[in-house]
Order: sequence, then C-alpha cells, then structure tokens
Amino acid sequence: ACVPSNVCSHQAHSKGIFSMDAAAGKILTGSKDSSVGLSVLSTDSIRTISYFDDLHSSVVKSVAFRGGRENEFASAGNDRVIRLCDLRSTPSASSGSIEDAHNSAINTLQFSPDGMLLLSSSFDPQIKVWDVRKITSVPLFELQGHLPTRSKSIQSPVFTAGGTRVVATGEKTDLLTLYDCTTTGKLVSHGAMDFMPSKLHSVQTADKQFLVAAGQGDLALLRPSQPP
Repeated sequence: ACVPSNVCSHQAHSKGIFSMDAAAGKILTGSKDSSVGLSVLSTDSIRTISYFDDLHSSVVKSVAFRGGRENEFASAGNDRVIRLCDLRSTPSASSGSIEDAHNSAINTLQFSPDGMLLLSSSFDPQIKVWDVRKITSVPLFELQGHLPTRSKSIQSPVFTAGGTRVVATGEKTDLLTLYDCTTTGKLVSHGAMDFMPSKLHSVQTADKQFLVAAGQGDLALLRPSQPP
C-alpha cells in the first residue's frame, strides 16, 4: 500500500477541528474551541497565521471561502449565527452577520460557484439560500419539502448545475431532493437511491457536471438534470 508521508504537522486549535476549506494556498478551519483559524501552505510546511475567536460563542461547524476567493469567508455553528468576513479587514463579531439564521445548530455552509449565494442547513427542516450581496435576516429562498417528516439532520446540501440547482439528502433516508434556485426555490423532483447517502459533492469536469453521493461504503456518480 502507498502510505502518505507526514511532511509537517502542528496543533492548529486547542480542541478538535470540525470543518475545513481551502483556497489559493490558504486553509480555513472551524473548531470545537469556538474559533476560526487561518493557515497558509508552502512547499513543505503549513502554519497557522491567524485565529478569530470572537466570531462565535460555541462550536464552529462549517467554514467556507466565498466562491474560491481567498480573502472572504463565511462561518457558522452551534450559536446559529452566520458570519461573513473579509480578511482584508480584521474579521470580528461586528463583521456582516445573519443572527438566528436557523432554529438550531448550523451544520453546513456552501457558496455558489460565483460566490453570490450562500447555502445553509441545520437540524431544522429548512434549507436556506442567502443573497450575500445584500445581507438581511430574510433568506432569498427557503427550500422545504425535502423529507415527509422532520429529519434529525439535513446532510450536505450542495449547489449544482452552475449554482442554479440545489441537491440535498438527509439522515437515515435514501431520498435525494432537487430544488430550483433561479427564481422560485421550488422543489423540482425527488429520487431514491439504493443506499442512504450521507455526503454529496458537486464535481465539474471540462464539459460536464456530476454529483458524487457517498454513504454506507458506496459511491455513486450522478448527472443532475439541467434547468429547462
């Protein structure tokens, strides 16, 4: 077996790291210690250069660079607040924020490819889409109807089809749900898989868009339908 060699390591947080994202040689981390960390990569090292410990009052469950931009990011977690920060100024609790974005802990954040929309999901039954160009407490869309009853967790919803659609799955279900994110936010279709996916990832090749679903030891490659 090919075993990766450890080039370097160091302690980036005082407690476990819950989430991570990368852009242009920078690594963003969210931790159980309630902080967001910023690290940089070089040829043979990684070092943490900044900590932001006043953004959240509890576990940081998700961090995301904005559409691949290395200087802008969002973070969220158990305090139900979404922070929108710009590294060109000093990120702080006074940065752009959406208070009480969900009714319970926020598990997932993802930006659309162009960085204009932000997707969030929680233990509550709504998936929310926010327009980050004009931050308000009212989401652009609330995507509902994913599961017939309350799920313990809506897991890893993702943008697909260039940011015009959202696909979601949930805990202990084989159901995938597709939503329109162009003008309506309406549910487009349901579909069942032959296993229960726990993770979704959108993959763009040179000329095609795919969706990878993972769970119970299985991987499936899907091709989402395109908007009419």
